Amino acid sequence: MAKTFRFTDEEEQALNEVALKLNRDLVKVGKKPLRDTEIFHEIVKQTLLDGLIEINRDGLIKIDTKK
Repeated sequence: MAKTFRFTDEEEQALNEVALKLNRDLVKVGKKPLRDTEIFHEIVKQTLLDGLIEINRDGLIKIDTKK
């Protein structure tokens, strides 16, 4: 499996918007901002590694996170 990942334009825009919001909030509480890759790795961790991914009755992917 490839170690690189390509975002669609829509996904990239969504990640940028989330990163801006998270980093504003982090700075407000005195923490350092995170890089986009750090945020993406946390998303992967909470969904793919720690979450539950399955197919629902309609054949769609369903993702549940523990948090």
